[in-house]
Amino acid sequence: MSNYAKNLSSIFDKIRHIEFISEDFSKNLNLRNFFDPSFFKFWLFAQKSKTPDVLHNPWFGKWPEWSKDDKKWRRCLTVHDLIAWKHPEWFPSEVTGYRQRWCNWIKQSNFLICVSAATKNDLLEIFPEVLEKQTAVVYLGPSLKNGSHDTGNPSNHSANLPPALVGREYLLSVCTIEPRKNLGRLLLAYKEFKETTKSDCLLALVGGTGWLQDIEELLRPLGKFSSDVVVTGYVPNEMLSSLYKNALAFIYPSLYEGFGLPVLDSMSMGVPVITSNVSSLPEITGESALLVNPFQINEIAEALCTIYSKSELRKELSAAGLERSKLFSWERCAAETMQAYEKALAM
Repeated sequence: MSNYAKNLSSIFDKIRHIEFISEDFSKNLNLRNFFDPSFFKFWLFAQKSKTPDVLHNPWFGKWPEWSKDDKKWRRCLTVHDLIAWKHPEWFPSEVTGYRQRWCNWIKQSNFLICVSAATKNDLLEIFPEVLEKQTAVVYLGPSLKNGSHDTGNPSNHSANLPPALVGREYLLSVCTIEPRKNLGRLLLAYKEFKETTKSDCLLALVGGTGWLQDIEELLRPLGKFSSDVVVTGYVPNEMLSSLYKNALAFIYPSLYEGFGLPVLDSMSMGVPVITSNVSSLPEITGESALLVNPFQINEIAEALCTIYSKSELRKELSAAGLERSKLFSWERCAAETMQAYEKALAM
């Protein structure tokens, strides 16, 4: 969520009639009592004055008591997903336990920005008291700077790659290790892919440890093929960009997403994408990716075999993804967020 805050605020800084309220003003309101600045962050924007017209909470965070005067300002909350409501079984109990607090913060908001139409539909389904006129869909921009893709040539630009991947073909998946990301089925599909193609292609799993899953347990059914899976853990953005640029293809069979930022990052890098045909993912990819049923291991495996064996298809998906990614930018996100503010103020 911090990237969302950083990218939007950097663009808003350039807009003269939108002002980020100063540190001194924040101190006067004693904001530090209401949020953890390392995760939650309140934005206070003022139009042509030092009194904010809109309070924008970029993630589920507590609205302070002083903010609840509708005559002074509008409270705008960004909803990134409602997966904890849709599938609580994918989360530890402490996360699902927060839902009542999150419910209160949603209900206390005057306006709700959703990062996809899929998330908006979930919001209206779970909270029937929320009116459609109180919502807007505003898409995110990519989290990484665009760069040229090397179409899987292992000799190209290996700097910043983990040593195990240098000079090797590999498929890439970027996600936290947690049930929703569907790594168990992906790994079984990769085993089927290896048995079918007899290839030396590796699978790179990139991302930090999450919850309710152990990567060693997930790897055990692969047998001898487990040594072809490179688990990097969290990597800095410089290495992550290199991993995208040098990947043969990106595979993301998530069971549910509110947006699907890794998919957009892949498309913006020109990496061919395989992803799920559920939730927001078809909305983000359009026709520029291979879509699979994430619950069907053989379908995921077949897509891996197809994208590995057909270089022309990879080129087509690479070009289509790059073109599709141009629809998503932080400039557009900022402009449409401004429109949401105006809509909230008009209510």
